[in-house]
Amino acid sequence: MAIKIAIIDDGVDGSLLSLDNKIVAGKSFCPYANSTDLMSPYYVSSGNHGTCMATLICKLCPEVKLYVARLDERPGVGSSQRQITARSAAEAIQWATDCDVDIISMSWTIEAPVQGSDDMTALRNAVDAARAKNILMFCSTSDQGSSTRDDCYPGDFDGCIKIGGATDTGDPLAWVNTEKVQFLLPGDHVPFSNNEGKVVSYESGSSVATAAASGLAGLLLFCGRLVDKAGIQKGYKYRDIKDTKSMTDMLNNMCNSRNKFITVQDTLEVRFNQWLNNNSSGSLSEDDPSLNLRPLVRASDLSKMEWDAQCLGALQYMLMSVINPNRTGR
Repeated sequence: MAIKIAIIDDGVDGSLLSLDNKIVAGKSFCPYANSTDLMSPYYVSSGNHGTCMATLICKLCPEVKLYVARLDERPGVGSSQRQITARSAAEAIQWATDCDVDIISMSWTIEAPVQGSDDMTALRNAVDAARAKNILMFCSTSDQGSSTRDDCYPGDFDGCIKIGGATDTGDPLAWVNTEKVQFLLPGDHVPFSNNEGKVVSYESGSSVATAAASGLAGLLLFCGRLVDKAGIQKGYKYRDIKDTKSMTDMLNNMCNSRNKFITVQDTLEVRFNQWLNNNSSGSLSEDDPSLNLRPLVRASDLSKMEWDAQCLGALQYMLMSVINPNRTGR
């Protein structure tokens, strides 16, 4: 039942203990300098960026299998930043699609016009192929603020969900143009640790928020599979949420009223606790009086709970609250 998530980035450090037994496959599309045959290994991160994104995804999604694709990066023209080649991005997305992953996480952007570029056309075709297989694709917006170009890919292609970074309280980061994003997630000063548990860096930006969105989507898919496996829901299968429109609708239902910020605690943790506080049975039906909600209570200590029928009912109710808020009264 593990969720298969492809991380397309600068590689992932396979020696990190938190990623132990998580990486099941990988491929590099980054050739060694002055070589077309030898590839830089996917299990080594050139700048630790992919490793951080993988770590965050694994923290959010409890059962995940990682598929790592390492991109080809070139020195930017007139800039110290390295630029991702569209050709390697297209090949990486196609590889992930052939692996039948559930989610592709892309914490980067390519700012170039599609017209007249064979490589950008190949990138668009790869995105189209992934979309045709109902693979969820999360992409960063450009962190250039108001100067963000109209050409920002792969996020501007149909079928991609574009993510921007925000503070923990939901305010967009200063360099994020909210008109260019569908959702905002936390991406400000996020800590990352080494094998000894020591925080070694704090990362900020829409790339971090994109990994958070991928991990959250993986969590929702995994919860749906748990409920489907239990067979307690009649006439509906939560596996049906695995497409871009359904996931976008769910994330929209998790946004607060003032902006595009996804409020995970108020729509997942609180709803889960609410059902536990209001129910004594392990099932939930449309006629259940608990659907007439009482005040939200945060009472359960989730870290100490054991999985049982109560938890299963709460999990199903939590999913209902983001799939069909009208039914649960949210």
